[in-house]
Amino acid sequence: MKIVFLCEGNICRSPTAEAVFLSLLASSPLPKEEFVVSSRALIRETTGQGIHGKAAAVLKKHNIPLPEHKAKQLTRQEYDSADLILYMDQYNGVLLKRLFFLPKLPAKAHLLLEYAKEKRDILDPYPDGDFEKAYEDIEAGCKGLIKDFVDRLNLGICF
Repeated sequence: MKIVFLCEGNICRSPTAEAVFLSLLASSPLPKEEFVVSSRALIRETTGQGIHGKAAAVLKKHNIPLPEHKAKQLTRQEYDSADLILYMDQYNGVLLKRLFFLPKLPAKAHLLLEYAKEKRDILDPYPDGDFEKAYEDIEAGCKGLIKDFVDRLNLGICF
């Protein structure tokens, strides 16, 4: 199962989601070797930047291992090969469609909070500095995603 977490710049929300998901996956009954997890940007302007210092501080506060991270823009190959694309807000969906000239979002693309049974955005903490709220929403989405995979495993559905 190849999962890509997306946000606009790949310096706050998507690397946080990648780190949180990998931490939850490590303590789950899921077959870790079946998952390839990454995070990417929808713009190229932040390419090469590390995770935002405040996002890193929130991960550290919650005892989530910090990933070695340099922002990268999603490539067409990564888009094509992904089984699941998880984006943070509606605008990310717009940017994804624009990036690859898509008439609509593919069935494999979802708002991360859909897995927490919520139909709302994970707000970008970069402008207002609320990295803790972004973390809480990301954690809820990732926990719901793990639960979804565990439920599938218990039903005997292969990845």
